[in-house]
Amino acid sequence: MQNVIDVVQCANQVSIKIYKVELMAGPLAYILLKRPISPDLAQLVTVLRQRYPDLDVEGVGTGSSPTGADARPSPLLKCSGRLVAVMSIEAPLPIDEHLIARASILWPGAGAAFRESTAHLFVTIMGQQEHLLPAARMTTAIVDALLSLAPDSLGVVWDAEVAQPPQFWAEMGKDAFAPYPRFPVPLWVGIHPFRDARTGGVGIVTQGLRKFVDRELELISAAGDLKLLMARTEMLAAYLIERGPVLTDGSTFGISEAERIPVRLCPSERFAGLPVISGSIAAASPQHPECRRPESEPE
Repeated sequence: MQNVIDVVQCANQVSIKIYKVELMAGPLAYILLKRPISPDLAQLVTVLRQRYPDLDVEGVGTGSSPTGADARPSPLLKCSGRLVAVMSIEAPLPIDEHLIARASILWPGAGAAFRESTAHLFVTIMGQQEHLLPAARMTTAIVDALLSLAPDSLGVVWDAEVAQPPQFWAEMGKDAFAPYPRFPVPLWVGIHPFRDARTGGVGIVTQGLRKFVDRELELISAAGDLKLLMARTEMLAAYLIERGPVLTDGSTFGISEAERIPVRLCPSERFAGLPVISGSIAAASPQHPECRRPESEPE
């Protein structure tokens, strides 16, 4: 335990890549800050208990040097038996132009937020995660609580894949423990539209879903109905996050009795061999708001 605390306390002197590989196996969330802050973990525990009364959470002692000097607050929480690191880094998150470009499609202020940031917090559950959904829920709840304690936050980055503004996060983060299908999918999975030159329609490719099911979604609508396509993508992503990789090559998923969408499990032909679950929506279907069980899934 002491070694972990000492290493984590020194994280602002090492690269993000190093401490991500060495310490973390669960989702890693970053909160972009205008100025450095050191969150009061006792206050954080209080907020978590108020917002999520079913979450068993407590602080974990203090850290000190090997000689016993320099007692300092521990950056660790214990949530439902898991250790969680909540750390303040007095340096901006490195600029990722590709991430900013993706985020800017739906969040035009993404680039300005990254460049205004002078520091960041990060949150992660430590140790191996057998199932990612519980870890994603817990991390989301902690970020939601931290945002209430850091009103100058500029944005949140999830696992270096998805960037969202703090207002959007504060709204959707409240559903951290919501039942299926009301998961806060856009916080965990990027949903990126594109114009499909092959069909003349529109497409969606996800980024981050492969952390849950080893593949991204790539859905095409020849009819060009982007709003419908985004809704379908979010529904299917929630289904897969809940059920796991239940789709097989050639199976179908349905939104209604009238709409059955066949899918292929294959490398993307549009995005440099990205492993995807690929499907095409031929025409708009008005309903249903929840995905049905794929035909290939066992009873």
